[in-house]
Amino acid sequence: MLRVAKDTNATLWGALILFGAPIVNLILASFTFSSGFGVMFSRVMFWPMLIPVVSIFCTILLMNFIAIRFFGGKGSSVGFFRTVSYSAVIFWISIIPYVLSIIGIIEPVGFYNLIWLVGVMWIAVVSYYMLMEHHKLDPKDAGTVVAFGIIGYFLLRNVLGQFLVGDYYRWF
Repeated sequence: MLRVAKDTNATLWGALILFGAPIVNLILASFTFSSGFGVMFSRVMFWPMLIPVVSIFCTILLMNFIAIRFFGGKGSSVGFFRTVSYSAVIFWISIIPYVLSIIGIIEPVGFYNLIWLVGVMWIAVVSYYMLMEHHKLDPKDAGTVVAFGIIGYFLLRNVLGQFLVGDYYRWF
């Protein structure tokens, strides 16, 4: 974790890992509609796929801010982002349901949401350890920061969903 935090090349890779899977899923999901790629940019397709990853990105920034500002975190913001964004590699598994959907085997949404829920929990675990290792927080403070991060993630996701999609957006 600390090696990734110090690697300057890891910033771009972290962003690609974090944002890449939802973009690939958006493209794959558009294959299941008869209108093709045009549906990819509709409000009921585009935002529901990107809101969770934007919320995770903002949550990483929020946890880093809280750690530094309120708990005296010692590490760099970019280093924290690099490592936590690498932990989002689990989201790449979410491509499988959309590939299976293209060939007509499953409905992807439920499996996709389950993978995202597991991914968010994994990011919380990595964030906890990264807060202790990178920001030098004690376990209690790291747990508090992660708790704020989890609450912030779900609140931000819901607010963005209601604002950008409307009543169609679901929590899970």
